[in-house]
Amino acid sequence: MARKAGDYRHKLQPIFFELAEANREFETRFAKAEADHHLALKKSVDSKTSAEINRRFHEETNELIEDSQKKLSEINQRYRNIEYNSLAYSYFSAHSVDDQNQGIGEYIHFERHGESLSKTQEDMSHGDVEALKRIQRSQEDYFRAAQKKGPIKAFQGDPIHRQLLELILAFELESLTKEERADCADEYCACGKSHDPDALDKQCRRLKKQLQAVVDSKPDSDPPNNALRLSW
Repeated sequence: MARKAGDYRHKLQPIFFELAEANREFETRFAKAEADHHLALKKSVDSKTSAEINRRFHEETNELIEDSQKKLSEINQRYRNIEYNSLAYSYFSAHSVDDQNQGIGEYIHFERHGESLSKTQEDMSHGDVEALKRIQRSQEDYFRAAQKKGPIKAFQGDPIHRQLLELILAFELESLTKEERADCADEYCACGKSHDPDALDKQCRRLKKQLQAVVDSKPDSDPPNNALRLSW
């Protein structure tokens, strides 16, 4: 029997759909702003023009972030004490709940290296030079983003799909089949493409494996991370 788009909806908490829509809007608007920015820079004739193009781009992205934060705040007001699967955001530490900069740094590190910042810091404390290099790379990424020193190198893999898969994992009431997950991605993913169930399932399994490795690497004394990450 052919699957029907939308069959997955009863398997997800209502908050998912509002967050997924907000996430899709953010990613779509940001991708357009970034593409327009690169095109304008290619046509720029001098450094003064380039500087003005960069200024307008940063102004536009700051406005986008403010709009998104407002929307997420409104969603937060409607959903209090939501239960969710903390595995989806296991790379955030308890400290990131009260420190947004810490959370951004942890997000960048996980996207860049596929492991939690705390795990890499632990390896570095035991003399692992490669761990030191990974932290330095993440610090440079964070510095470039914070100081608006140009775009950082793209992360390996597909962060747009990973972000949606994390939302699905966080708010599943029961596990989606791979076909249901693909239907959900077709509706809410910012890439705007049709999703192959098997390929998306492979991405999901890889992500879960990375997230579980983060959990397994945490000391038993670490409190569970139940902070709901509703920010970009």
